[in-house]
Amino acid sequence: MNKKRSIRLDSEDEFKFDTVQAVLDFYRIGFEKRIEISKKLISKRQLVQFKKVSGIDYDCLANIIGITVRMIHKMKDENLFSRRISDNFASLVQLYSFGYYEFENPVLFNKWMKIGSPELEYISPLSNCDTIVGREEVRENIIQLRREQKNKSIS
Repeated sequence: MNKKRSIRLDSEDEFKFDTVQAVLDFYRIGFEKRIEISKKLISKRQLVQFKKVSGIDYDCLANIIGITVRMIHKMKDENLFSRRISDNFASLVQLYSFGYYEFENPVLFNKWMKIGSPELEYISPLSNCDTIVGREEVRENIIQLRREQKNKSIS
């Protein structure tokens, strides 16, 4: 087992993902701070906090960040994930932060991520989030939906 995973963190030193506002703040804090958080490594506690806010189940979340559900369940709250997994997690949180910001309705965004929309033939955007390219495509879909929404309100 990687020694970094057994490092204990003082919970006060962690960025919390326990509310919609905290997830939104991740989008607003800036690029350098997001990198710093990712490099510090993400704890199981942070992953569980985000899971509760986003409504993503463990199977889906594990698949997206590249681990097994068993690995999540075996970890203690203070255990840290590897840098690769922390990067994948931070990228997913960044996407959700952006989505919450653009949709202006976190509940609707969480639902959209799970079931999609007519424009996406009701294919779950989450199903594309297991790769960087897929997350970028979802981000582009968010931008396109927002653009279409603005155009409809102008007409």
